[in-house]
Amino acid sequence: MKQHRMIRSFLFAGLWIAIVFSPFPVLAANTEEEAYTIAVGLYNDGLIDLARDQFKNFLQQFPTSVQAPYVQYLIGECDYRQKKYESAIQEYRKGMTEYPGNLYIDQMAYKLGRSYFLAQNHKSAQETFEDFIKTYPQSSQLQHAYYWLGETYFQRGKYQQAIETFSQILSRFPEYELMDYTYYSLGWSALNLQRYQEALEYFQVVLKNFPASELIPSARLNSARCLFQLGEYTQARQEYQVVAQTYSSEESREALFWIAESSYLLQEYEMALEYYQKFIETPFPKDYLDNAAYGIAWSFLNLGKTQEALQQFQHFISEYSKSDLIPSALFQVGTLLFQTNQQQEGMAVFERYLARYSQTPYHDDIRFQLGQAYFQQEQYPQALKLFQEIVAAPTDDHYLASAFFMSGACLYAQNLFQEAVEQYTRAVSQAQIDLTNAQDETAQSEAEQMLHDAVFRIGLSYMNLTQYDAALSYFSQLIDKDTIKVPYGDQLYYWLGEAYFQLERYNEALQAYQQVVQRYPQSSLLPQARYGVAWAYYSLAQWKDAANAFDQVYQADPQGEFALEALFQRGDSYLRAEQYADAEATYQVIQQAFPESELSAQAQFRLGHAYYQQNQLEKATEVFQQLLTTLSETDQPPSDIVEQSHSLLGWAYFRMQQFDMALLHFENVLSSSQNKELRANALLKIADAYYSLGQYQEALEYYTQLLSEYPESNEAIDAEYNRLLTYFQAGEQEEYVLAAEQFLQAHLPDTTSVANTSQNTEKTFREHPQTPAVLYQLGEFLLEQQQFEKAIALFRQLASLYPEHELADESSYGIGWGYFKAQQYPEAIQAFEEFLRRFPESEYVPDAYYGLGTSYFKQQNYTAAITQYTLILKGFPEYSLNDRVMLNLGTSLINTGVFDEAVNILQQSIVRYPQQPNLSEAHLKAGYALQKLEEYDQAIPHLGQAVAGSDPNIAAEAQFRIGECYAHLQERDRAIVDYLKVVYLYPEQMQWVSQAQFRAANIYEEIGKEEEAMLLYQKILDTSQNADLINQAKQRITELNQELP
Repeated sequence: MKQHRMIRSFLFAGLWIAIVFSPFPVLAANTEEEAYTIAVGLYNDGLIDLARDQFKNFLQQFPTSVQAPYVQYLIGECDYRQKKYESAIQEYRKGMTEYPGNLYIDQMAYKLGRSYFLAQNHKSAQETFEDFIKTYPQSSQLQHAYYWLGETYFQRGKYQQAIETFSQILSRFPEYELMDYTYYSLGWSALNLQRYQEALEYFQVVLKNFPASELIPSARLNSARCLFQLGEYTQARQEYQVVAQTYSSEESREALFWIAESSYLLQEYEMALEYYQKFIETPFPKDYLDNAAYGIAWSFLNLGKTQEALQQFQHFISEYSKSDLIPSALFQVGTLLFQTNQQQEGMAVFERYLARYSQTPYHDDIRFQLGQAYFQQEQYPQALKLFQEIVAAPTDDHYLASAFFMSGACLYAQNLFQEAVEQYTRAVSQAQIDLTNAQDETAQSEAEQMLHDAVFRIGLSYMNLTQYDAALSYFSQLIDKDTIKVPYGDQLYYWLGEAYFQLERYNEALQAYQQVVQRYPQSSLLPQARYGVAWAYYSLAQWKDAANAFDQVYQADPQGEFALEALFQRGDSYLRAEQYADAEATYQVIQQAFPESELSAQAQFRLGHAYYQQNQLEKATEVFQQLLTTLSETDQPPSDIVEQSHSLLGWAYFRMQQFDMALLHFENVLSSSQNKELRANALLKIADAYYSLGQYQEALEYYTQLLSEYPESNEAIDAEYNRLLTYFQAGEQEEYVLAAEQFLQAHLPDTTSVANTSQNTEKTFREHPQTPAVLYQLGEFLLEQQQFEKAIALFRQLASLYPEHELADESSYGIGWGYFKAQQYPEAIQAFEEFLRRFPESEYVPDAYYGLGTSYFKQQNYTAAITQYTLILKGFPEYSLNDRVMLNLGTSLINTGVFDEAVNILQQSIVRYPQQPNLSEAHLKAGYALQKLEEYDQAIPHLGQAVAGSDPNIAAEAQFRIGECYAHLQERDRAIVDYLKVVYLYPEQMQWVSQAQFRAANIYEEIGKEEEAMLLYQKILDTSQNADLINQAKQRITELNQELP
């Protein structure tokens, strides 16, 4: 910002005396000359208000006076001198308008520009001065106009135009009286354009060429400011010191601040501290106070005075709460609290910072430090949230790789290993970018370390995900021949061994474990590595080596973590090596060294469990039964082995479908065990066994007990669902519906979507894996009960909430089918089309096309129906409903008048599907189409087949159409017989009976048997409900009565 600008007045300098009383009297004058002389005299004496009134009176008395333009000009001057710039603007404009071409018009135009400027209407000032320069190039005020145009540009922020205008003064008016101001303004314009070297040169011209100028203190201060901006802190400080020592002005007090700033940047912190404190004693400008206090804190910090720095930052926050530097100070306070082991206080500061500010340059630093603190406290979700906020909107790339890495660490610590892999992978990608962009060895080393650490952690994550090939590929990246890229080679080799082992690449696992044993004898992983060696030998069936290796594990630490297990496996290795004496000896050592061990019984239990896992269920039951018999003979049999043996026996018998035996053992678990998992599992399997035996009430009893006692168990999930199935299988439909609705209310986020829910209630819900299945099953049940609206709502909810579920396509299809069954065909069409768009690969696609086509068919939109049915036949030739598709297609073709294609389709259907349930209808439609094609001889066999069917309505129609065919063939007697067959064989089918009677009567008339015709017409009148036929029959009776003698 430009400071300490000095503005001069150039005209009419003199003593100004304010007249404080009003109104002012008008001094009487007899002549124009007297009036003019009095007014000008008052003006020159500084009696401005009185003079202005006299000037106004003059213009009223002598409007045509030759002095009128000058007087009008002086009225503007009166306002100008009293700083009434808006009024002055009006008077100058009036003078220019009413007295064009007068001698003072250039003065008026110039002062108009000055008035605009002083009224801070810089836009109008600019326009006025620009116009002045063009219009009055010979004016004595031209140089001033240039100067004030430059000032106007400056005020409007048009610094380049200001420079160009001030430069005109340098070239055109080298003797201009305000040349020091011109150079000074040039300096400020360049300074605001951040052209510091250019600005420095202008300010130095002022210092050199105008030593007596009142601008010297400001020019020297601004020279120092330019040097400071140019990074010349030593020279800048020297200039600031001259200002501080030479002048007693405000500039000298400001210089104290900049001496401190320069010293700070020169890393001379003691001197910086001294001058910051001097500045604070007599601050100017006070806007710098917060910066000075902030600088003191930083000076303390750089001097290693951490506690003083912390106190100063805290003082700063308290004293300057509205400063823009508060965010930075808060950040430093939090950081220093962490550094001084005041972690909780530091965390509180950082939390307050993040709550207070939306985004600052310190956000990444704060989030990272705070995230690390939460991580150390094992508050992983809070830590993860902060690290993810960094990667979502980073202020720069500095923390990106570390934030990704720590996000992975948080997820890893929560056993979310797949998610951890994603974050570690992003850390690798960012580290590779950082490595490429590294500008020095330190940055390169840090990027490489991050890259290697993230690769290692990806490998560990894949280990936990049991994706051992993937783990191995990442671990292998950290070994180049025999060179280890990480400082934790023992961990790398150990986990390599684990990965190889899990992949059953036991030789390679053995080599990796041995690397730990041989190369890192002081490693904390040495016992695990030795144990891995033993297991590798064991898995290679090298039983003697395995026994020796397990023995080494035991001997290395007889009381260690692996001692008992190693002994046990040594015995097992001897057993497998058929060294029974050694095995027995090993078991004796277990009994002596670990007398309370259950491993003896555990060995037999393991054998039974192995049989079970291999599906050798009979052997498993034999081993477990023997084990239980043995344990029953001991004083204190290990309860867990007994309970688990009963449980596995129950499972084995259940899998062999010996449900009664399964019940026996599961009930034993229930009666003896207090283990919640075993009890919950036993309750579930007892209920499942009863369900399998068809004893549904007993099943319901145990499902209900399980849900009551262990509602949070894993088994409760299955029990809740199985209970629904049990109600259904037991035929308890009301209970099934009620239980299903209660299930959905408990496990859906929105209760309003359950079929029978009548009000909105806020609730919590638990996810259940069978929720989609229950939605679908209840929907199907309600569909069967013709509760279409509720069924559709359930299907729609399933499709909406579980779009990726395996039932999503079935539910989407169910929506269309529900609308179809409800005869809401437009909605059905929309639903089927939506299904086909979302699930083009679903097995229900042909069904959806069938539903789509049949919905069009039901709406008698036969053209659209033909399109859909044809698509099914071409795309799905093995579709199970193609017999119906072909029948409906043929019918649609008939209804659109395409009889030959209809015949072709229907005859194909009859040949391809001779056992189809709609065979009679297919024959009927084929016969009808042939009849329409006048192929009566071909039509009659098809119609005969339709008559032979079991549907009386189809048979009646077919019989009628046979009569029609014979009538068209002019075989009237046969036609009459076939018509009358309709009457006598299908008396309940009144639609066809009436038509057959009418057509037979017509033929009787044709062959001259009017009396027989009259009898049939009369029967129509007596029995028919077809108004049209009744009217026609009446007409024929009337006409026949007239014709008969």
